[in-house]
Amino acid sequence: MPYDPSSPPAKTKKLSAAKRRQWVAVFNSCWAEHADEGKCHAMAWGVANKSLTPELLKDYVKCCVGEVSPAVTNLIKFSGGLRS
Repeated sequence: MPYDPSSPPAKTKKLSAAKRRQWVAVFNSCWAEHADEGKCHAMAWGVANKSLTPELLKDYVKCCVGEVSPAVTNLIKFSGGLRS
C-alpha cells in the first residue's frame, strides 16, 4: 500500500512539505522491501521526527531492517548524502 507523494496520509499534514515527502519516500521504500505496514509506519515516523544525517539514517535502517537495501541506499543518496 505505497503512498502517492502528491497525496500523503492525513496524519502527516502537520509535517513540513519536505518532511512529508521524506515520510512518503521512507514508507514506500520500506514497503517495497518488506510490505509490513507497521514496520514501514514506524520507520517513516522515526525518520521524519528526527533530523538525521545520511550516515545516521543508514544506521537507523540497519537497526530496523537488518541491512541497507539498494533502494534505501538510493533514497539516502537522493536525500543529499551518503558518498559511495
